[in-house]
Amino acid sequence: MSLSPPNPNAFTRSPLDRASLKRKDDAWIKAPLESDQAQLIAISKGRPFFYESGPGLFVRWLAGHVYGELADKRLPLLFLGLDQNQAPHFAFEVADPDSLAGLGLFEELRPAAPRLDAGQLPAIGTARAVLDWHGRNGFCANCGSPTRAIEAGWMRKCDACSAEHYPRVDPVCIMIPT
Repeated sequence: MSLSPPNPNAFTRSPLDRASLKRKDDAWIKAPLESDQAQLIAISKGRPFFYESGPGLFVRWLAGHVYGELADKRLPLLFLGLDQNQAPHFAFEVADPDSLAGLGLFEELRPAAPRLDAGQLPAIGTARAVLDWHGRNGFCANCGSPTRAIEAGWMRKCDACSAEHYPRVDPVCIMIPT
């Protein structure tokens, strides 16, 4: 029996449908957030929220209502996409990590990755990267004015010069030919 080789880039091939055509519809984004199926991942300073069970580490998905209670509103709610059952997945920066004490732990993603289900790595990696991007890009690269998050967290807009800014979430490999 031969085992298939591991995915060389664990942060690719997300099982979530990003539903990008629906991101501009604020009412549509609000409805899934309030549904019983909504799943949110909390992030604190770039560290996703997990729980341990035996030797494994698992994403601690939270219910949609916790966003209003725990979110750091300086960063946007990020719509990650819909799973195969059409359950919406979101990510947010938690204002007070201690508010989730006893439910799990915030861990750095790269060292935690080998212990996680490979199918969840793309969504968690995207969440971490895009929320980090928001934290670093609050001002327009064109004119220096403050920007605001739109399209469910996938774009920043400058109202002063109308510039649009997008995160880079595609995995990159840098190499040199020899």
